[in-house]
Amino acid sequence: MKKILVVFDALNFKPEVLDFAASIARIADSGIAGLLVYDTRMATMPGVNMLAGQAYVEEIVITVEDQKAHELRISENLAAFRDACFARKVSADVQLRRGIPSDVIIQESRFADLMIIHPSLTFDAQVNVPTDFVKDILKGAECPVLVAAEVNRPITEVVIAYDGSRQSMHAIKQFCAQLPAMCSRKATVLHVIEDGRRDLFDEHNDSFQSWLSIHFPDCTIVSLAGNAQDVLFNYFVEQEGNTKLLVAGAYGRSAISRFFRPSATEEVLEKVDIPLFIAHL
Repeated sequence: MKKILVVFDALNFKPEVLDFAASIARIADSGIAGLLVYDTRMATMPGVNMLAGQAYVEEIVITVEDQKAHELRISENLAAFRDACFARKVSADVQLRRGIPSDVIIQESRFADLMIIHPSLTFDAQVNVPTDFVKDILKGAECPVLVAAEVNRPITEVVIAYDGSRQSMHAIKQFCAQLPAMCSRKATVLHVIEDGRRDLFDEHNDSFQSWLSIHFPDCTIVSLAGNAQDVLFNYFVEQEGNTKLLVAGAYGRSAISRFFRPSATEEVLEKVDIPLFIAHL
């Protein structure tokens, strides 16, 4: 792997995110490509005014002084990024991109081997983790994405969510291709057997286990029955310490589907503080 893209808000640089990114870069023997994104929608902000006793919303253009303050902060954050990478002894480049953040980040993901993003990244006042912005990036990214944990911890085990589908197999292959050094760690394959669903695992069991033994020398397969959402969540909650990394396939479904049956991966991401590797077809 040659290019790890690490994404930041240009006005809100968080050097602690680099602790995780630097650890991954060292494992992958790769440099870091920093992407600081300035939201050009900041130039105008919605404001509420009153007319004849009625409230209405209009765009309020930020002042020249505010814009100058933004430019100064951006310059400081670019320098802070370079200094933070130097302090962590990681080679890095950094670029500033201006535009609509989701468009910019998804476009840049097309030219990256792996993207690292913090679950709290947002360009508005949202406080839930992961933010809706991060969820949208996970669905649209054009390269594998590694969502950092909120608290950076050493990764001691790789947990693979496998349901026999080509999506989950694609994610495992991408993980091995981008982070081969991590395949030597202890690995656990969680095979969830859901009620009323044809079990694809049994059809390819021998081939899958043969492939696993080549790529993961210390690997155990654990088969669990039940709803994938509950099984994955309970597995991580019941384990002592969260020094694991979860590898999963496609993230997100249609809005109607999520209403009736939330994504198992989304449930883990929202309630368990672990790094999450996502790669979808």
